[in-house]
Amino acid sequence: MQVLEAMLQRWGIQPGDIAGTSLSGEIALSESLINRQVAQQVEHNAHIKSLVVTFQGGDEALVRVEPRMPLIPTVPVVVRIEGQPDLPHDPTLRLRWSIPSAGPLGLIARATAGYLKKLPDWVQFDRDLIVIDLRALLRARGLEDALRLVRRAALHTRPGTLVVKFEGGLP
Repeated sequence: MQVLEAMLQRWGIQPGDIAGTSLSGEIALSESLINRQVAQQVEHNAHIKSLVVTFQGGDEALVRVEPRMPLIPTVPVVVRIEGQPDLPHDPTLRLRWSIPSAGPLGLIARATAGYLKKLPDWVQFDRDLIVIDLRALLRARGLEDALRLVRRAALHTRPGTLVVKFEGGLP
């Protein structure tokens, strides 16, 4: 709310002046933005050299994981949005991942994914499920207050873009 209040103050508006306002919209986040953010997260990872996300349609993305060990090839991982946040009660996004080209090795990867270290505290792995806590993610970026304004949020993909759809407003 601090960011919103500062913005309104710049415009000479008191929050009570626009009480009852509702908003809905879409925020389109480009692959380049997402990949810059991901690169910062894995920059010092001991096992992963890079992660590159390519958004496809149908709530899917292809993530190319390049290990630091030179003998291990880049691994293409398919990530699909499986569960949307249910605000305000459950601010988690659930993603299911698979390695279709790995065959039986995919089972081993799934069983060991939970051992990944140095993940941000807002990311949890549970076998082939990735759970992202949006509240913790926004808190880490100083934006947790934004969730007080949002009643509904959903993430979807289009080729090249991650789309955040939202509904919210001021009480």
